[in-house]
Amino acid sequence: MDFFFQYIDPRDSEKLSQAELVVIDEAAAIPLPIVKKLISGPYLVFLASTINGYEGTGRSLSLKLLQQLREQAAGLLKNDKGDQIMAPVKGLAFFFRLRLNFSIFSSKVEAWLNRVLCLNACDAHRLVSGMPPPKDCELLYVNRDTLFSFHKASETFLHSIMAIYVSAHYKNSPNDLQMLSDAPAHHLFVLVGPLSDTQAQLPEVLAVIQIAMEGALSSSTVSDNMKRGRRAAGDLLPWTISQQFMARPEKPKNRLIGPTDLRICSLDFDKNIMFQDKDFPTLCGARIVRIAVHPDFQSLGYGSRALELLQEYFQGVVPCLKEDQEEFERKARAKQIENPESLVLLEEVVEPRTDLPPLLHRLSERRAEKLDYLGVSFGLCVPLLKFWKRAGFVPVYVRQSANDLTGEHTCIMLKYMNQGSFLKVRCFMISPKMCSVEI
Repeated sequence: MDFFFQYIDPRDSEKLSQAELVVIDEAAAIPLPIVKKLISGPYLVFLASTINGYEGTGRSLSLKLLQQLREQAAGLLKNDKGDQIMAPVKGLAFFFRLRLNFSIFSSKVEAWLNRVLCLNACDAHRLVSGMPPPKDCELLYVNRDTLFSFHKASETFLHSIMAIYVSAHYKNSPNDLQMLSDAPAHHLFVLVGPLSDTQAQLPEVLAVIQIAMEGALSSSTVSDNMKRGRRAAGDLLPWTISQQFMARPEKPKNRLIGPTDLRICSLDFDKNIMFQDKDFPTLCGARIVRIAVHPDFQSLGYGSRALELLQEYFQGVVPCLKEDQEEFERKARAKQIENPESLVLLEEVVEPRTDLPPLLHRLSERRAEKLDYLGVSFGLCVPLLKFWKRAGFVPVYVRQSANDLTGEHTCIMLKYMNQGSFLKVRCFMISPKMCSVEI
């Protein structure tokens, strides 16, 4: 029998009806909806994907599709009530996984690159401190200057954070590491177990929260950019909401309110429909960029506990014991250069600094920024919608077109932090039905 090998564009899955074997290389680089179509035929499928290293294409495949295939093969796609919790992949008879944990090239350059960019942060290691109750856990603020100081303890702590990112989040790249280290608007928090005053070692990380400060834009800046059809870098939530709800398009696009409602719809506590003025971009907010939980502690309440402590911190529930905050931060910085004009970058001696502030701070040791709201943007799915809804967030925006990589629709949810500054007693809502829906 003669066999023919032919390349097929991933979007032409209908041409595979007569195939006996389909090999998909770097499957994570192909949008998940297309991959699902490719593996739904009556043929044998080999999927290959690079997770780590400079050739890594992310873990969207392993964290989303392969997990579903594994559960489907084991008959776990239904909950305790017998309800289908996700659509099964057609034609799946069995599922088998092989994994290569080392490079086949043994390149010293690749090994160096992996160390520098934390590309060798594989699955998170198992914790030895046990499983403390979520209510006893504590949220700590991470000083990023110390985290990226190349200190031995800081390097170990950084690799543990990146390992949790790789294990629990579908999208990771060296750009994320650079943003975490350099972006001034980004902040990092970690959830750890109960701490003792005599503890001499760094605590084990249970969950990580990365946030980005957004908003506080002037009305003139927003107006000028909208007139020119431009969107400045950063400030994802203010710009997205401004473009969708304040630009007065001819036809409503990517909106969940009626075509005659030209501003953000909100409700007061009496469920009377109110309308926000065009001042949302001027409000100060924080976007939760990522919230990742250690694989051994997922779906056990640790992510919710970390989010709860973060909200209390920005709501002012945690008192700041450092009244001399500015003096504290001044002393925590590295020594200032006496004559900055004489410094030449090429002559700078790069070496570990010795005058670093502590790596971890209790929330009571740092004054919280004054925020009007907390927000999040994520790929809409039932588990995530339930998670954010339980935390008190409400949806204000759903994108009509699906994400090319995951096939999910982007959803933005908000929660107000300060009644006095956030439109007094009003909270962003869409409609009473959306707020009371049971999923």
